[in-house]
Amino acid sequence: MLPISSRVAARRLLLEARSSSVESIILQTSLLPRVISAINASSPRLYRLCQSRTTRLAGLGRRSYATEAALKSAKKATTKKAGGAKKGGTTKKKPKKAAPKKKKRVAVKAKPKPKKKVLTEKQKALAATVKQRSELKALKDTALTAPKRLPSTAFTVLVAELSRSASGLQGAAASARYKSLSPDELEHYNHLANQNKASNSLAYKKWVESHTPTQIYLANNARKTLKRRTAHPGQYAPIKDDRQPKRPANAYARFFQDRFSSGDYRGMTVPEAAKLLGGEWKALSSSEKQPFVDQAAKDMTRFEVESKSVLNREVLHSK
Repeated sequence: MLPISSRVAARRLLLEARSSSVESIILQTSLLPRVISAINASSPRLYRLCQSRTTRLAGLGRRSYATEAALKSAKKATTKKAGGAKKGGTTKKKPKKAAPKKKKRVAVKAKPKPKKKVLTEKQKALAATVKQRSELKALKDTALTAPKRLPSTAFTVLVAELSRSASGLQGAAASARYKSLSPDELEHYNHLANQNKASNSLAYKKWVESHTPTQIYLANNARKTLKRRTAHPGQYAPIKDDRQPKRPANAYARFFQDRFSSGDYRGMTVPEAAKLLGGEWKALSSSEKQPFVDQAAKDMTRFEVESKSVLNREVLHSK
């Protein structure tokens, strides 16, 4: 039988056996069999309680051992893998690309319309002048510039000669010199003037042929406009070009030409004859006018064909 001190110690341990820490102390103690015997002798109830506790703690001990063995084997496998990874080199995981963020649609504000600048009267006049000058310059470029002509009369030949001489006579002095010319001198200057006329004709024809018929057509249209808009209409005479299609004559023009060339109005000026012929034309019946109408239609067909072939232009008929 255990001494009293041992029994007291055993009872104290059994009273504290409810906590897990005391139970682990009991399992680790070599006095466990003796404590159980003492408890059996003193109190059967405490013996049964201790017996159930001991069975449970023994199972926990076996499970903890198996768990510890499994942890040790897992640790060894992890160590082996780590060693193999160190030998073969480190493998870094590629970071996943973040999905692109959707751009928020920003409402574009409409730009305010610029305010129209209000011009003063002086600025308006200046702008109109600049526009007019630019238009005139464009018309002059289109109108073409003919070659300079040589003096083509005896007087102009004399004036050109005097201007080149040391005396430099001009104006009234040149007129007085021209009037005092002898017949031989006058014949000499007339001969020079005729030579200059021939030279001018050749140079003019060569200049006209250096341009296309379309360019001459546009140049003549520009010259008509310049005649109306400039102070020197004589500078913009129409360019003579035989390649241009001849304008068609209407029925009245055909009638006028036929009657005026008949000789019935001989000795009369064209305006005087035109007044009389206008009355005759109005007095004619439709059947009497028809031959002239047919001639005008035929002439218009001819003009349309020539305009298409020479100028590559369609003739627009006015309604």
